[in-house]
Amino acid sequence: MSLHIPKKILFLTPAFGGADGISMVCRQALNSCLPLSEHHGIQLEVWSLNESGEETLHETPSGVTYHYANNNKLRYASWALRESARSTKNTLVIAFHVGLARICLPIIARGGRLALFVHGIEIWRQLDRLETLATNFANTVISNSNYTLREFAKHNRQIRLDNAHVCHLGTPSVNPETFTNSDGHFALLVGRMASTEQYKGHDELIELWSAVVESVPHASLFIVGDGDDRARLEQKCQDLDLTRHVKFLGRVANERLAELYQECSFFVMPSSGEGFGLVFLEAMLAGKACIGGAGASEEIIIDGETGLIVDRHDRHLLQSSLIRLFRENETREQMGLAGARRVDQYFTEAHFHHRFRQSLGLPKVN
Repeated sequence: MSLHIPKKILFLTPAFGGADGISMVCRQALNSCLPLSEHHGIQLEVWSLNESGEETLHETPSGVTYHYANNNKLRYASWALRESARSTKNTLVIAFHVGLARICLPIIARGGRLALFVHGIEIWRQLDRLETLATNFANTVISNSNYTLREFAKHNRQIRLDNAHVCHLGTPSVNPETFTNSDGHFALLVGRMASTEQYKGHDELIELWSAVVESVPHASLFIVGDGDDRARLEQKCQDLDLTRHVKFLGRVANERLAELYQECSFFVMPSSGEGFGLVFLEAMLAGKACIGGAGASEEIIIDGETGLIVDRHDRHLLQSSLIRLFRENETREQMGLAGARRVDQYFTEAHFHHRFRQSLGLPKVN
Protein backbone atom coordinates (compact mmCIF):
# COMPACT_ATOMS: atom_id res chain seq x y z
CA MET A 1 0.00 0.00 0.00
CA SER A 2 1.49 3.34 -1.03
CA LEU A 3 1.99 6.09 1.56
CA HIS A 4 -1.30 7.82 2.28
CA ILE A 5 -2.42 9.88 5.26
CA PRO A 6 -6.16 9.42 5.90
CA LYS A 7 -8.31 11.91 7.77
CA LYS A 8 -10.09 9.17 9.68
CA ILE A 9 -9.24 5.60 10.71
CA LEU A 10 -12.04 3.27 11.78
CA PHE A 11 -11.15 0.16 13.82
CA LEU A 12 -13.86 -2.49 13.39
CA THR A 13 -13.54 -5.28 15.95
CA PRO A 14 -15.64 -7.96 17.64
CA ALA A 15 -14.35 -6.64 20.99
CA PHE A 16 -11.82 -4.10 22.17
CA GLY A 17 -11.41 -4.36 25.93
CA GLY A 18 -11.33 -8.12 26.43
CA ALA A 19 -8.56 -10.57 27.24
CA ASP A 20 -8.83 -12.40 23.89
CA GLY A 21 -6.21 -12.17 21.16
CA ILE A 22 -8.22 -10.06 18.70
CA SER A 23 -8.97 -7.47 21.39
CA MET A 24 -5.29 -7.30 22.27
CA VAL A 25 -4.25 -6.87 18.63
CA CYS A 26 -6.84 -4.14 18.10
CA ARG A 27 -5.60 -2.25 21.18
CA GLN A 28 -2.00 -2.47 19.99
CA ALA A 29 -3.02 -1.38 16.50
CA LEU A 30 -4.88 1.61 17.92
CA ASN A 31 -1.89 2.53 20.08
CA SER A 32 0.34 2.44 17.02
CA CYS A 33 -1.85 5.11 15.40
CA LEU A 34 -2.12 7.46 18.39
CA PRO A 35 1.05 9.41 17.42
CA LEU A 36 -0.39 9.87 13.91
CA SER A 37 -3.54 11.33 15.43
CA GLU A 38 -1.46 13.73 17.49
CA HIS A 39 0.87 14.86 14.68
CA HIS A 40 -1.44 14.63 11.65
CA GLY A 41 -4.87 15.29 13.17
CA ILE A 42 -6.26 11.90 12.12
CA GLN A 43 -9.61 11.02 13.71
CA LEU A 44 -9.60 7.59 15.37
CA GLU A 45 -12.79 5.62 16.02
CA VAL A 46 -13.33 2.14 17.47
CA TRP A 47 -16.49 0.20 16.61
CA SER A 48 -16.94 -2.77 18.95
CA LEU A 49 -19.64 -5.28 18.07
CA ASN A 50 -19.98 -7.47 21.16
CA GLU A 51 -19.37 -5.02 24.00
CA SER A 52 -21.54 -2.52 25.80
CA GLY A 53 -18.55 -0.49 26.95
CA GLU A 54 -19.16 -1.27 30.61
CA GLU A 55 -17.29 -4.57 30.82
CA THR A 56 -14.01 -3.62 29.14
CA LEU A 57 -11.01 -4.96 31.04
CA HIS A 58 -8.50 -2.42 29.77
CA GLU A 59 -8.22 1.35 29.78
CA THR A 60 -9.30 3.14 26.62
CA PRO A 61 -6.89 5.79 25.30
CA SER A 62 -8.20 9.34 25.33
CA GLY A 63 -8.72 11.29 22.15
CA VAL A 64 -10.46 8.31 20.52
CA THR A 65 -14.19 7.92 19.80
CA TYR A 66 -15.72 4.59 20.89
CA HIS A 67 -18.97 3.01 19.74
CA TYR A 68 -20.31 -0.17 21.37
CA ALA A 69 -23.06 -2.16 19.65
CA ASN A 70 -23.79 -4.51 22.58
CA ASN A 71 -24.00 -7.47 20.16
CA ASN A 72 -26.61 -5.68 18.00
CA LYS A 73 -25.54 -6.44 14.42
CA LEU A 74 -28.18 -4.19 12.88
CA ARG A 75 -26.94 -1.24 14.93
CA TYR A 76 -23.38 -2.04 13.88
CA ALA A 77 -24.31 -2.16 10.20
CA SER A 78 -26.22 1.11 10.53
CA TRP A 79 -23.02 2.86 11.55
CA ALA A 80 -21.44 1.83 8.25
CA LEU A 81 -24.46 3.07 6.28
CA ARG A 82 -24.36 6.36 8.16
CA GLU A 83 -20.64 6.70 7.48
CA SER A 84 -21.16 6.02 3.77
CA ALA A 85 -23.70 8.84 3.53
CA ARG A 86 -20.74 11.20 3.20
CA SER A 87 -17.66 10.93 1.01
CA THR A 88 -15.22 8.50 2.59
CA LYS A 89 -12.28 8.83 0.19
CA ASN A 90 -10.07 9.93 3.10
CA THR A 91 -11.28 7.17 5.42
CA LEU A 92 -9.31 4.02 6.22
CA VAL A 93 -11.26 1.11 7.68
CA ILE A 94 -9.34 -1.63 9.48
CA ALA A 95 -11.48 -4.74 10.02
CA PHE A 96 -10.16 -7.18 12.62
CA HIS A 97 -12.51 -9.97 11.57
CA VAL A 98 -13.51 -11.01 8.06
CA GLY A 99 -17.17 -11.07 9.10
CA LEU A 100 -16.98 -7.35 9.82
CA ALA A 101 -15.36 -6.60 6.46
CA ARG A 102 -18.71 -7.24 4.77
CA ILE A 103 -20.33 -4.18 6.31
CA CYS A 104 -17.55 -2.01 4.86
CA LEU A 105 -18.80 -2.37 1.30
CA PRO A 106 -20.92 0.84 1.40
CA ILE A 107 -17.90 2.76 2.74
CA ILE A 108 -15.69 1.32 0.01
CA ALA A 109 -18.28 2.28 -2.60
CA ARG A 110 -17.92 5.90 -1.45
CA GLY A 111 -14.13 5.87 -1.83
CA GLY A 112 -13.00 4.46 1.51
CA ARG A 113 -10.03 2.13 1.81
CA LEU A 114 -10.16 -1.21 3.60
CA ALA A 115 -7.47 -3.18 5.41
CA LEU A 116 -8.37 -6.65 6.69
CA PHE A 117 -6.39 -8.11 9.60
CA VAL A 118 -6.58 -11.93 9.70
CA HIS A 119 -5.60 -13.98 12.73
CA GLY A 120 -6.02 -17.70 12.10
CA ILE A 121 -8.81 -20.23 12.38
CA GLU A 122 -11.55 -17.69 11.54
CA ILE A 123 -10.34 -17.57 7.91
CA TRP A 124 -9.10 -21.15 7.47
CA ARG A 125 -12.30 -21.95 5.62
CA GLN A 126 -14.12 -21.09 2.42
CA LEU A 127 -15.35 -17.49 2.77
CA ASP A 128 -18.94 -16.69 1.86
CA ARG A 129 -19.77 -14.52 -1.15
CA LEU A 130 -19.85 -11.16 0.67
CA GLU A 131 -16.71 -11.95 2.67
CA THR A 132 -14.93 -12.84 -0.57
CA LEU A 133 -16.15 -9.66 -2.25
CA ALA A 134 -15.02 -7.46 0.65
CA THR A 135 -11.63 -9.20 0.90
CA ASN A 136 -10.97 -8.73 -2.81
CA PHE A 137 -11.87 -5.04 -2.46
CA ALA A 138 -9.41 -4.65 0.42
CA ASN A 139 -6.39 -2.48 -0.31
CA THR A 140 -4.33 -4.75 1.89
CA VAL A 141 -4.67 -7.94 3.88
CA ILE A 142 -2.54 -8.06 7.01
CA SER A 143 -1.76 -11.47 8.49
CA ASN A 144 -0.26 -12.22 11.90
CA SER A 145 1.94 -14.98 10.44
CA ASN A 146 3.06 -16.60 7.19
CA TYR A 147 1.30 -19.76 8.35
CA THR A 148 -2.05 -17.97 8.70
CA LEU A 149 -1.66 -16.49 5.24
CA ARG A 150 -0.82 -19.86 3.65
CA GLU A 151 -3.83 -21.53 5.29
CA PHE A 152 -6.06 -18.65 4.18
CA ALA A 153 -4.87 -19.00 0.58
CA LYS A 154 -5.27 -22.79 0.65
CA HIS A 155 -8.97 -22.52 1.50
CA ASN A 156 -9.70 -19.52 -0.77
CA ARG A 157 -8.10 -19.86 -4.18
CA GLN A 158 -10.37 -17.11 -5.52
CA ILE A 159 -8.99 -14.51 -3.08
CA ARG A 160 -6.46 -11.98 -4.39
CA LEU A 161 -3.55 -11.89 -1.94
CA ASP A 162 -0.90 -10.05 -3.94
CA ASN A 163 -1.56 -7.12 -1.58
CA ALA A 164 -0.94 -9.15 1.61
CA HIS A 165 1.57 -8.32 4.35
CA VAL A 166 2.76 -10.41 7.29
CA CYS A 167 2.79 -8.43 10.53
CA HIS A 168 4.03 -10.51 13.45
CA LEU A 169 2.59 -9.49 16.80
CA GLY A 170 4.49 -8.03 19.74
CA THR A 171 4.56 -7.81 23.52
CA PRO A 172 6.17 -5.42 26.04
CA SER A 173 9.95 -5.32 25.93
CA VAL A 174 12.17 -6.99 28.51
CA ASN A 175 15.72 -6.97 29.81
CA PRO A 176 16.87 -10.55 29.03
CA GLU A 177 19.64 -10.41 31.63
CA THR A 178 17.35 -10.07 34.68
CA PHE A 179 16.00 -13.62 34.88
CA THR A 180 16.74 -16.37 37.33
CA ASN A 181 16.16 -20.02 36.50
CA SER A 182 13.22 -20.41 38.88
CA ASP A 183 11.72 -23.88 38.88
CA GLY A 184 8.33 -24.65 40.34
CA HIS A 185 8.61 -28.22 39.01
CA PHE A 186 5.68 -27.72 36.69
CA ALA A 187 5.13 -27.17 33.00
CA LEU A 188 2.59 -24.48 32.15
CA LEU A 189 -0.09 -24.59 29.45
CA VAL A 190 -2.27 -21.52 28.81
CA GLY A 191 -5.11 -22.04 26.37
CA ARG A 192 -8.86 -22.10 25.89
CA MET A 193 -10.53 -25.52 26.33
CA ALA A 194 -13.26 -25.54 23.69
CA SER A 195 -14.87 -28.69 22.33
CA THR A 196 -14.56 -27.24 18.83
CA GLU A 197 -10.84 -26.48 19.26
CA GLN A 198 -9.24 -29.71 20.46
CA TYR A 199 -5.97 -28.96 18.72
CA LYS A 200 -3.96 -27.22 21.43
CA GLY A 201 -2.53 -30.45 22.86
CA HIS A 202 -4.44 -30.85 26.15
CA ASP A 203 -5.45 -34.45 25.40
CA GLU A 204 -2.04 -35.52 24.20
CA LEU A 205 -0.27 -34.07 27.24
CA ILE A 206 -2.70 -35.63 29.70
CA GLU A 207 -2.51 -39.03 28.03
CA LEU A 208 1.28 -39.23 28.27
CA TRP A 209 1.74 -37.50 31.64
CA SER A 210 1.89 -40.77 33.60
CA ALA A 211 4.92 -41.75 31.53
CA VAL A 212 6.51 -38.34 32.23
CA VAL A 213 5.99 -38.82 35.98
CA GLU A 214 7.62 -42.25 35.82
CA SER A 215 10.82 -40.54 34.64
CA VAL A 216 10.41 -37.28 36.59
CA PRO A 217 8.36 -38.01 39.75
CA HIS A 218 7.99 -34.34 40.71
CA ALA A 219 6.71 -33.25 37.29
CA SER A 220 3.35 -31.49 37.24
CA LEU A 221 1.28 -29.82 34.52
CA PHE A 222 -0.59 -26.61 35.37
CA ILE A 223 -3.36 -25.70 32.93
CA VAL A 224 -4.69 -22.13 32.78
CA GLY A 225 -7.89 -21.38 30.87
CA ASP A 226 -11.50 -22.44 30.69
CA GLY A 227 -14.13 -23.56 28.23
CA ASP A 228 -16.86 -26.09 27.57
CA ASP A 229 -14.32 -28.92 27.20
CA ARG A 230 -12.76 -28.46 30.62
CA ALA A 231 -15.05 -30.93 32.40
CA ARG A 232 -14.19 -33.70 29.93
CA LEU A 233 -10.46 -33.07 30.35
CA GLU A 234 -10.74 -33.04 34.13
CA GLN A 235 -12.61 -36.34 34.01
CA LYS A 236 -9.87 -37.79 31.84
CA CYS A 237 -7.32 -36.83 34.50
CA GLN A 238 -9.41 -38.55 37.17
CA ASP A 239 -9.73 -41.69 35.04
CA LEU A 240 -5.94 -41.77 34.60
CA ASP A 241 -5.30 -41.08 38.30
CA LEU A 242 -3.48 -37.83 37.48
CA THR A 243 -5.22 -35.33 39.76
CA ARG A 244 -2.06 -34.99 41.91
CA HIS A 245 0.03 -34.10 38.88
CA VAL A 246 -2.30 -32.18 36.53
CA LYS A 247 -3.90 -29.04 37.97
CA PHE A 248 -6.68 -27.02 36.30
CA LEU A 249 -6.45 -23.40 37.46
CA GLY A 250 -9.23 -21.90 35.33
CA ARG A 251 -9.04 -18.26 34.36
CA VAL A 252 -6.55 -16.30 36.44
CA ALA A 253 -5.87 -12.59 36.88
CA ASN A 254 -3.08 -11.06 34.81
CA GLU A 255 -0.92 -10.65 37.92
CA ARG A 256 -1.25 -14.34 38.81
CA LEU A 257 -0.58 -15.39 35.22
CA ALA A 258 2.64 -13.37 35.23
CA GLU A 259 3.66 -15.17 38.43
CA LEU A 260 2.94 -18.57 36.87
CA TYR A 261 5.12 -17.73 33.88
CA GLN A 262 7.93 -16.82 36.28
CA GLU A 263 7.48 -19.88 38.50
CA CYS A 264 7.08 -22.60 35.87
CA SER A 265 9.89 -24.82 34.63
CA PHE A 266 8.93 -24.22 31.01
CA PHE A 267 5.90 -23.54 28.79
CA VAL A 268 4.23 -26.16 26.60
CA MET A 269 1.45 -25.93 24.02
CA PRO A 270 1.98 -28.37 21.12
CA SER A 271 -0.93 -26.86 19.20
CA SER A 272 -1.53 -27.60 15.55
CA GLY A 273 -4.03 -24.79 14.98
CA GLU A 274 -2.54 -21.52 16.21
CA GLY A 275 -2.58 -18.55 13.87
CA PHE A 276 0.27 -16.98 15.85
CA GLY A 277 0.59 -17.90 19.54
CA LEU A 278 0.86 -14.86 21.81
CA VAL A 279 1.26 -17.14 24.83
CA PHE A 280 4.68 -18.16 23.53
CA LEU A 281 5.77 -14.52 23.58
CA GLU A 282 4.41 -14.16 27.12
CA ALA A 283 6.42 -17.19 28.25
CA MET A 284 9.55 -16.03 26.44
CA LEU A 285 9.09 -12.60 28.01
CA ALA A 286 9.44 -14.37 31.36
CA GLY A 287 12.62 -16.09 30.19
CA LYS A 288 11.08 -19.54 29.72
CA ALA A 289 11.84 -22.24 27.18
CA CYS A 290 8.82 -23.24 25.07
CA ILE A 291 7.55 -26.42 23.48
CA GLY A 292 5.32 -25.59 20.53
CA GLY A 293 3.67 -27.49 17.71
CA ALA A 294 4.35 -27.40 14.00
CA GLY A 295 2.85 -24.36 12.27
CA ALA A 296 2.85 -20.69 13.25
CA SER A 297 4.83 -21.36 16.44
CA GLU A 298 7.82 -22.15 14.20
CA GLU A 299 7.89 -18.43 13.32
CA ILE A 300 8.29 -17.61 17.03
CA ILE A 301 10.25 -20.51 18.55
CA ILE A 302 13.66 -21.35 17.10
CA ASP A 303 13.88 -25.12 17.46
CA GLY A 304 16.80 -26.11 19.66
CA GLU A 305 17.63 -22.50 20.52
CA THR A 306 14.63 -20.90 22.28
CA GLY A 307 12.63 -24.09 22.69
CA LEU A 308 11.50 -27.21 20.88
CA ILE A 309 9.09 -27.75 17.98
CA VAL A 310 7.15 -31.02 18.30
CA ASP A 311 4.26 -32.45 16.30
CA ARG A 312 1.60 -33.15 18.94
CA HIS A 313 0.78 -36.47 17.23
CA ASP A 314 4.36 -37.69 17.75
CA ARG A 315 3.80 -38.95 21.28
CA HIS A 316 7.31 -40.36 21.70
CA LEU A 317 9.00 -37.08 20.72
CA LEU A 318 6.60 -35.00 22.82
CA GLN A 319 7.21 -37.21 25.88
CA SER A 320 11.00 -37.16 25.47
CA SER A 321 10.96 -33.36 24.99
CA LEU A 322 9.02 -32.87 28.22
CA ILE A 323 11.34 -35.15 30.17
CA ARG A 324 14.39 -33.44 28.70
CA LEU A 325 13.30 -29.95 29.75
CA PHE A 326 12.35 -31.11 33.24
CA ARG A 327 15.77 -32.74 33.68
CA GLU A 328 18.13 -30.33 31.92
CA ASN A 329 18.26 -27.17 34.02
CA GLU A 330 21.03 -25.56 31.99
CA THR A 331 19.23 -26.23 28.70
CA ARG A 332 16.06 -24.60 30.03
CA GLU A 333 17.97 -21.58 31.27
CA GLN A 334 19.87 -21.07 28.00
CA MET A 335 16.72 -21.45 25.92
CA GLY A 336 14.82 -19.08 28.20
CA LEU A 337 17.46 -16.37 27.95
CA ALA A 338 17.66 -16.81 24.17
CA GLY A 339 13.88 -16.52 23.95
CA ALA A 340 13.83 -13.32 25.99
CA ARG A 341 16.49 -11.84 23.72
CA ARG A 342 14.45 -12.84 20.66
CA VAL A 343 11.40 -11.04 22.04
CA ASP A 344 13.50 -7.95 22.75
CA GLN A 345 15.03 -7.97 19.26
CA TYR A 346 11.94 -8.69 17.16
CA PHE A 347 8.67 -9.14 19.05
CA THR A 348 8.17 -5.99 21.15
CA GLU A 349 5.15 -3.71 20.90
CA ALA A 350 7.39 -1.14 19.21
CA HIS A 351 8.32 -3.69 16.53
CA PHE A 352 4.64 -4.47 15.97
CA HIS A 353 3.74 -0.77 15.78
CA HIS A 354 6.37 -0.21 13.09
CA ARG A 355 5.31 -3.29 11.10
CA PHE A 356 1.63 -2.39 11.36
CA ARG A 357 2.02 1.21 10.16
CA GLN A 358 4.30 0.03 7.36
CA SER A 359 1.74 -2.55 6.22
CA LEU A 360 -0.85 0.24 5.95
CA GLY A 361 1.46 2.67 4.18
CA LEU A 362 1.17 5.12 7.07
CA PRO A 363 3.91 7.63 7.94
CA LYS A 364 6.84 6.67 10.15
CA VAL A 365 6.88 7.82 13.75
CA ASN A 366 10.10 9.12 15.23
